[in-house]
Amino acid sequence: MNSQFRVIALTLFLAGCSPVPQVTPHPVRGAVERAGKPIVDATVIFHPENPLPAGLHNPLAVTDAAGRYELTTLKQNDGAPAGEYRVTIELRAKRPAGEEHVRDGPHLLPEKFARRDATPFRATVRPEANEIPKLIVP
Repeated sequence: MNSQFRVIALTLFLAGCSPVPQVTPHPVRGAVERAGKPIVDATVIFHPENPLPAGLHNPLAVTDAAGRYELTTLKQNDGAPAGEYRVTIELRAKRPAGEEHVRDGPHLLPEKFARRDATPFRATVRPEANEIPKLIVP
């Protein structure tokens, strides 16, 4: 399953049939790397310091072959609401699932990077286009 499809599917699943809260996402782009190389197919999640409206999921993205991401909140690549965020990065091992492979195996990065309460990464989203400084996993 390609990364773009995973983000769309996850967004639709999280949105469900409930009404969409009124928020204004702002474009957010960035990149993730480790040891000077891009981290591919990682899920990047922005966890707001102040709660988002009920029914709204945390902005997220899946990194591409260059380790780059564009956040999705309401529709693909629309960004995130303005505010302060803790940023987690999840990269899991692939396992076979029928004819495809899914990433739901063990963490391939230290687990602290996937935990909101332990991640060292922070980001500020401003009401404009945002380029987040590169997230470098040691």
